[in-house]
Amino acid sequence: CKTFNIDIVAIQEHRWQTNEETTTLSSNGYQFIYSIATERFGILISNKIAKNILQVKSISNRILVVTINCNPKITIVCTYAPTEEASTANKDTFYNNLNDCIREVPLHNFVVLIDLNARIGPSNAHVKTIGRHPYHKETNDNGSRLIELCEANNMCIATTRKPHPDRRKWS
Repeated sequence: CKTFNIDIVAIQEHRWQTNEETTTLSSNGYQFIYSIATERFGILISNKIAKNILQVKSISNRILVVTINCNPKITIVCTYAPTEEASTANKDTFYNNLNDCIREVPLHNFVVLIDLNARIGPSNAHVKTIGRHPYHKETNDNGSRLIELCEANNMCIATTRKPHPDRRKWS
C-alpha cells in the first residue's frame, strides 16, 4: 500500500482473532480494523485517513462500517459477501443486512461499498446504475443483487461508469 500510495484496502481471510466487537492494529503508517466476525475480514486504512475516523461499527459477521470525518463525511462499508455458490438464503440475509445498513447512513454521507463478489456485465436496462464500461461479459447473481441494491438506494457502480483499460476495471 505504501509503494502505490493506497490509503484504503479491504482485507479478506486474515488470521487474527479478537473477542472485541472491533479491534485496531497499528503498524508502519497504517491501521488494520477488524471485528469479532467469524469470516475474518477487515479494512486497512492509512494513518492520515485513520486520524479522522468518527465511528467503527460491526453490523454482522460480514459487514463492517467505518465513518470518516471530512466534507462530506465518508461511510465505508467493508463487506465479506457470499460467493456466487452460496445458498440463496445466505445471499438474501447478507443483502438484506447490507440494505438496512445503507439506509441507516445519513443521506449527506458519501457511501463506498467494498468487496461484493459481484460480476457486472453490460445492460441497457441499467445504464444509469452501471454505466457502459463493465469488465465482465455477463452479470452473475451477485451482480444482479448489487444492481438491485444500488437502484433501491439511488447509488451507482463507479468502476463501470468511465472507460478504462481492462487491466484497471476489476478489483
